[in-house]
Amino acid sequence: MENRAAMEQSGNAVDLDNLTGKLQKEDSRNLRLMRSFKWIYFAMAAIYVVMIVNPSYSISYRLAGVCYVLAFILFALVFKKFHREYSNVDYSLALIDMLRKAVERYRLNLKRVLLVLPSVLLIDGGIVLSGSYGVDSDSWGDVLVFQVAYFMALTLSGFVGYLIWRKRQKPLHDSAKQMLADLEC
Repeated sequence: MENRAAMEQSGNAVDLDNLTGKLQKEDSRNLRLMRSFKWIYFAMAAIYVVMIVNPSYSISYRLAGVCYVLAFILFALVFKKFHREYSNVDYSLALIDMLRKAVERYRLNLKRVLLVLPSVLLIDGGIVLSGSYGVDSDSWGDVLVFQVAYFMALTLSGFVGYLIWRKRQKPLHDSAKQMLADLEC
């Protein structure tokens, strides 16, 4: 509390209120997104179970279904973890603790990207196995072309995600980090 009083005396109270409001708005937006994605991916996993249990599908098509179901369940669990993280945000903590957690929450984090990598690879395997490209000796060129296109699309998606982070969340991260540095001096 004394840090909060010191900030108010130094004229940073308006900045703190402004930052807190922006953090709360972004946290609630992320909470809604994580909840939605969690349920979408659980629903997708349920839909793709049909590929596994339908006896009229080929073995490779059914294996593709297994890949999709596992990928969507993993995605759903990742988004469930993120949903829990955003639902546990506590703004009643001491100011320094609240700012530290905000800095960590909005830091660009490679570990979060790596959490979805198994799902991305399972979807890739599912697409190849589903027969869209086949796996016979004549189609390996098509598979390689698909792999290049798929990973280019993933790279582009990652870059777009970075741009979105840089526009929406980096300013929050930087402001919280600066305010935290000011308080710790």
